[in-house]
Amino acid sequence: MASLHRRPRSKYWHAAWRDAVGKLHLRSTKETVRHKAWEIARGWEQVERNASNEAQVRKVMSEILQRNTGQPLRTPTVREWLSNDWLSRKSEKTKKRYSGVVNAFYTFLGDRADRPLKDVTPRDIQKHIDEVKLTNPADKTLSLHLQALKSAFNEARRMQVIDSNPADPVTVIVKDEIERELFTEDEAKLLIDAAEGEWKTLLRIGYYTALRLTTAASLRWEQVDLTERLIRIPKPGKRGKFALIPIHESFFRHLASIAPKAKEGFVTPSLAHLDSGGKRGLSKQFNPIAKKAGVDLREVTRPNGHKFCKRSFHSLRHGFVSGLANQGVAPEQRRAMTGHKTDGAHARYTHLETETLRTAVNKLPAIPE
Repeated sequence: MASLHRRPRSKYWHAAWRDAVGKLHLRSTKETVRHKAWEIARGWEQVERNASNEAQVRKVMSEILQRNTGQPLRTPTVREWLSNDWLSRKSEKTKKRYSGVVNAFYTFLGDRADRPLKDVTPRDIQKHIDEVKLTNPADKTLSLHLQALKSAFNEARRMQVIDSNPADPVTVIVKDEIERELFTEDEAKLLIDAAEGEWKTLLRIGYYTALRLTTAASLRWEQVDLTERLIRIPKPGKRGKFALIPIHESFFRHLASIAPKAKEGFVTPSLAHLDSGGKRGLSKQFNPIAKKAGVDLREVTRPNGHKFCKRSFHSLRHGFVSGLANQGVAPEQRRAMTGHKTDGAHARYTHLETETLRTAVNKLPAIPE
């Protein structure tokens, strides 16, 4: 029968018990209260002698924890954790972005998606990523799959649901992306002139604020302060923190001309609820505007066979960053407006003109002849 002992210089009760073949085991219960330590000792002995499968072990341990702390042992399945715990706490936009990744992982695991989360191994993650790679996705898509899984398992580790993150050892090599090209000022004007209705406003939002397509389309009047001439955009994952974008003089005149009296609702209401992708999405609606404007989107074919336009609505974001850089605006000020988290991410959006670089080089002191 299990017993309890005190050891010199230890504040905890230690349990002693024998297993089914009579071998003696000694272990600290990490409990200072005797009756709680006794519950743990009896539980260990019961599991050692009688439990024949993992479910029985978890059941006994959960009962012990419930009696001692009032809280049951948390052993969520992969599906329970990813869907009910992790994904459910994300914003609707992030949830939509990651739901495809989660469903693909369920498909890969099959019946094992309903096994405990702690059973997932680095080998499982690597095999899943290798399987996704066979579908010839863009490097960014493959990276997104791994990033999402690392985030989900890392949160489980922080919440002490699992001991380690099985996605940590897995890496994805992202090759150099095809560089996105910019629209010139004249081309941006051609696009706005060719657009109709709310697209005229949406293109101006992209040009003057660098907001991504869906964020620009869902901009609300409550975020536009025409008095202070500022646009406040919530920073992803940072409650109560905003990126502040000053409103350009020309853009201010346009907004003031279309602003409703109540200053409520979406700035482009008919576009606000559309997705960026899909046959009728915002990206597809942008293409005929460019065609009408006579602006070449410069379509190329990636190594994986997928088509890619070097220029799209997102080029307006690149143009915003590059335009400010070419005017000498400091990187930290540009990042404050665009919301880029790292210098590396921001650098990809900075296309410096040759003359700007020439001016910078010529600032070096000349060596006397």
